[in-house]
Amino acid sequence: MSDVGMGSLQTCTDFSYTFEQFSLIIEQLLDQLSIPQFILYCHDYGGPVGFRLAVRHPLRVRSFIIQNSVVNFEGLGTPFDVFKALWEHPDARTQQEFAATVTSFDFTKKQYFTGACYPERVSPDGPYMDQMFLNRPGNREIQVALGYDYRKNVEQYPIWQQIGLSL
Repeated sequence: MSDVGMGSLQTCTDFSYTFEQFSLIIEQLLDQLSIPQFILYCHDYGGPVGFRLAVRHPLRVRSFIIQNSVVNFEGLGTPFDVFKALWEHPDARTQQEFAATVTSFDFTKKQYFTGACYPERVSPDGPYMDQMFLNRPGNREIQVALGYDYRKNVEQYPIWQQIGLSL
């Protein structure tokens, strides 16, 4: 299944690209499939989606598997500087700089190789596949919307930390 705005689906100009909206879609899917409890695998942007589900339905979440999802302010390292600039000044210039940065091939490669203990073991086709989707028409605007919305995740970190400790 492809995430709206992230995979092979066409973009929707009237769709609200927020982590809250993504979590509601996943929640509806889980309900439609009659899945009463689940283990969440949260990777990167999936973390904010999963934690929102856990806040709304703590008894349904059996546990978390978390990979590269930030749940504390200290985890917002240098790659998030471009996000922080967007949050402080969401004007056209900053939006353009954000979009240019997060959709660049250099930024995509860093997500694969920065911190990798064995970078030679990372499949070289991953960054190219991601970049192909990042280059789709309309995706820069989607990334700006998600980048700006990410500030709401930071506001939720204390709640998410408590949820994580309770499981």
